[in-house]
Amino acid sequence: MSEQPAWVALLGCTLAICCIVQAVVDFRRKRYVWSAFGFLFGMTLMLTPVESRVTITLPASAPAD
Repeated sequence: MSEQPAWVALLGCTLAICCIVQAVVDFRRKRYVWSAFGFLFGMTLMLTPVESRVTITLPASAPAD
């Protein structure tokens, strides 16, 4: 899989959040099947790894006293 630009990861995360929010709305309207599909699709989008050029460098932890 080739690296994707950062906006692809952001778009995927945004779509996942929209699907999960719509699933909650569907659940409140007692459309349980659509709610289940929306939740599963949203979680699939959220948990699918996307390779991007963005790197996050965390600082090294300080030694304990």
